[in-house]
Amino acid sequence: MSVSKLLSLLYILYITGSAHATKWTQCGIAGAFQITNASLTPTNIYPGNSARFTIEAVGTDHDIEDGKITMLVRLAGLPIYTQADDFCKKTACPFSKGAAQKIVYEQNFPEITPPGSYSVTLSGKSGSGEQLFCVIISFEVKAAPVQNVEQGRAGGSSSVDEKILLIDRVTGELVRVLKCRKALYSYQ
Repeated sequence: MSVSKLLSLLYILYITGSAHATKWTQCGIAGAFQITNASLTPTNIYPGNSARFTIEAVGTDHDIEDGKITMLVRLAGLPIYTQADDFCKKTACPFSKGAAQKIVYEQNFPEITPPGSYSVTLSGKSGSGEQLFCVIISFEVKAAPVQNVEQGRAGGSSSVDEKILLIDRVTGELVRVLKCRKALYSYQ
């Protein structure tokens, strides 16, 4: 197998990843909910995609009628985004004592989202300020898969600008986008 084919295969394996369980941990003090599971779908996140964070919990203390969920997104450990939402828009209210329910949080990742190691902290508080839960979900945003370069020529004789993507063969990351006229060059 040639080196270029091997590198291509490694890159494909890198961008497709493998299915695995979501990494999550509880944070802070134990709240009014017992977290039984947290998941992220899809497991491979790319810029421009949306993701669904699902927390499975059991109410342990009393019924919860209202509250707030706060989401804090970190990239490489640094906080980059925060958002607060109505608790009852993410799950059915009231959240009854002893009932198992899901709390679902959907988030879009803009196309400019840089690849890297992320964590999302989701914490819930009741309307009276009581801590309900806190969970940290860790995941990777992968580099966007490279699309075929569009030639943009009609009949092959136009002078339309073309884009050439230069990809680092080791990391698979986009190095540069070049524009040229009439000719498409390959990077070998």
